[in-house]
Amino acid sequence: MAKNYLGLRELELDGEAALTATLLVEHFSARHAIRGAGEWVQGATDAVRDAVLALRLDDGLLRDARDQARCIDEALGELYRLIHATRAFEEKKARRFRTGEMPQWVLRHGGALLAAAADLQKTFAVLREAVLQRAPAEGSLATQVLSALGFFAAKLDNLVETWRLVLAEDVEGEASVARWIELHDNTSSPSDYLVCASPISGSDKLRQLLWNRASGVILMCATLTSCGTFDLFLQQSGLSTYASVQILRVESPFDYRPSARLVIPAMPTDPGEARAHTDEVVERMPGLVQTLGTLVLLASGKQMREVYALLPEDLRRCTLMQDTMPKVEMLSRHRAAIDSGERSVLFGLQSFAEGVDLPREYCTHVVCAKLPFSVPDSPLEEARREWVESQGRSPFIEITVPETAIRLKQQLGRLIRTDEDHGTATILDRRLVSKRWGRLLMRGLPDFELAIEPAHRRATSGSRG
Repeated sequence: MAKNYLGLRELELDGEAALTATLLVEHFSARHAIRGAGEWVQGATDAVRDAVLALRLDDGLLRDARDQARCIDEALGELYRLIHATRAFEEKKARRFRTGEMPQWVLRHGGALLAAAADLQKTFAVLREAVLQRAPAEGSLATQVLSALGFFAAKLDNLVETWRLVLAEDVEGEASVARWIELHDNTSSPSDYLVCASPISGSDKLRQLLWNRASGVILMCATLTSCGTFDLFLQQSGLSTYASVQILRVESPFDYRPSARLVIPAMPTDPGEARAHTDEVVERMPGLVQTLGTLVLLASGKQMREVYALLPEDLRRCTLMQDTMPKVEMLSRHRAAIDSGERSVLFGLQSFAEGVDLPREYCTHVVCAKLPFSVPDSPLEEARREWVESQGRSPFIEITVPETAIRLKQQLGRLIRTDEDHGTATILDRRLVSKRWGRLLMRGLPDFELAIEPAHRRATSGSRG
């Protein structure tokens, strides 16, 4: 939420504040379906025809629109044919153009498409002005025509923006644009493809649209820091370039030490050994669920379902699992069970670490089955890490660890919600203390009483996530 008083802008950021700049990238991205575009381009020329005939406008506008639409349709057809011929989507749903290098056929047909679409934009602009001039005399008819044209104008704007991003030249040393094509599963348009482009960082846009226009900005959130610093948020938001930025870290009002304990058990398995780790989580679960209210946060839907299926029958009966019912209903049932003095366990994923408020006995134990690393499987995330690596930096240390620290902080934040809260947090992942980067994660955690059980044996090497 944003407020503006006499030029002073105040932003209240909800959720993962240090990841907000990354999420904003989605607003600066663009995409369109190839076959889908061909369908609405035909509709756009029909709308131009109807406008010209209904309001007796210049026939040249219709001829221009048809010529431009034909060029767009030809380019879309060639792109579809060549994409389909690559057979690049038999194993993966998306094909990313690594390092931003585009094949010549994309540049050629994409360039023709962009030129024709930009010309059609101009035709729409001239047509709109002509309709507006007739509006005083035509009344409701002009309104109907403008409404129809506006629908297609928005789609045309998106088509142009997509190809401007796809064909934009990357500037050396600056964050690049991620470009990829996805297989589009749409029953109304089978075997279609999405052309996608997105800047890998929203920092430039934030500087242009917000920071440079405001006389003063105040940002407040519980998750502005990561690994004990503001570095991630300042970099991703674009604020790191301003010498005048002042930061203030306000300590939590809660006194964690007397009321909360963080336990890292002596886990002989490593999360990289997925099957063995899941088996140990199952084995430990009955001993962990000793209080009325327990929240268990698992790393993936697959692990969550596997652990739930292997629970002892008595424990499974009092466990509510995400995706088996609406979130609101799960929380309502959980609270009702505890209000009646019964034990209740919530099984959830990372979404249960955000916006879930379970004070007092509703949650006295938070169990994190695994450090909440994200899997960089989206083309945008892959491109972001590739760019950082191309600059000679480590995407794991610069992006993965700080973002994981925020998620872990959110998970543990479910335990202490009021001054009356108390309980234990257990992390079933020894990497927090066995890996060098684990110290970075520890820096940003609440000041719980820490209990690290001696390791049974050295954890075997596994995947970072």
